[in-house]
Amino acid sequence: MSDHLLAERLQVAANRHAGRFGVAFGACVVLVLTSLAALVPSSVGLWPWVPLTVLIGLAGGAVFVMIVRDGGLAVPPETDPARLRAARRALRRGEPGGDPEVNRLAVEKAQKVLQQRAPGRWFVAVNTVGLVATTAAIGWSLLSSQTEPLFGPAGAAFCCLLNLVQLPLTTRKRRRARWIVEACEGGAEGLDTRDHRG
Repeated sequence: MSDHLLAERLQVAANRHAGRFGVAFGACVVLVLTSLAALVPSSVGLWPWVPLTVLIGLAGGAVFVMIVRDGGLAVPPETDPARLRAARRALRRGEPGGDPEVNRLAVEKAQKVLQQRAPGRWFVAVNTVGLVATTAAIGWSLLSSQTEPLFGPAGAAFCCLLNLVQLPLTTRKRRRARWIVEACEGGAEGLDTRDHRG
């Protein structure tokens, strides 16, 4: 039988034991990257890539801990997983519910969303440059009769995905976060809910 609150239980547990989860996340990153490096043919072998994967894993674990403690995954360690899920639903709708504790959690999560910098023109510009670069790499490999690198199409698809999907989703998320803050706090006194674009 599946646990429909598994994601919420893991989030609460990560807030209780952020360090342990950070180590586990970093170890998974190292394992995945090392496995991918082993599958790619290379004249230098696998071992030169191991230090790089370890460094990326350490950085990933540190970022994970930062996100859990201070970012969008931060919740009080005693949070009820069922109420956390209800708060997520309220945030997605942009409307408070009838449970004051759920509304409090939803407002806290909404405030974290609004306090983050909204992706602006720099976001589109950087991803457009990435799209042009990966497209050029694909064209160069085809014109030079070399094997087309896997990272070329993957990178181009990733940049397109960020521009076409992530930006509208983020804008919608911020708008609904603003709605629920204003509904619960009567205009969100003391909180600047305007987009902070860079």
